[in-house]
Amino acid sequence: MISLTSIDGSTTLDLDIVGYQFSEQSDNWCLLNLSVKQGSEHFDKVDPALETGDLNRLYHWFSALAENRLPEYANLSFTEPCLELAFLSYQNDVVKVAITLNCELKPHFPLKNEFGEEKDWNLVFALQKEDFNHILSSLRQWINTYPSRR
Repeated sequence: MISLTSIDGSTTLDLDIVGYQFSEQSDNWCLLNLSVKQGSEHFDKVDPALETGDLNRLYHWFSALAENRLPEYANLSFTEPCLELAFLSYQNDVVKVAITLNCELKPHFPLKNEFGEEKDWNLVFALQKEDFNHILSSLRQWINTYPSRR
């Protein structure tokens, strides 16, 4: 599981792959279990938001950032437009990324920040070396547990 806390400390985001969408078929859609906590509000959703190939793309994207390299693309999006990632900045060994939650993965309550409430769910995270170690370890586990079946 990948657990992240927003840069302002107000919101936590947990991501986990919990299986294939259709365990008996040869498709490659994975079920993403997403949990968002903000104060007393909580949003949980399981959705086939990523394909097995997306897990590899995520691994390479985070791996480049962990090695202080720019990934091939600053923004990472997928077939299902529910989840998007963006590289924002690198300073003093801290990498800032944004994760946007859309469509089925967008919580039903507004995102609260220091300026008020936002309809869009754009979360910013400050990642350090230990965060990358945890993220890459989780991604390797998902890739090994849910390989491409075609």
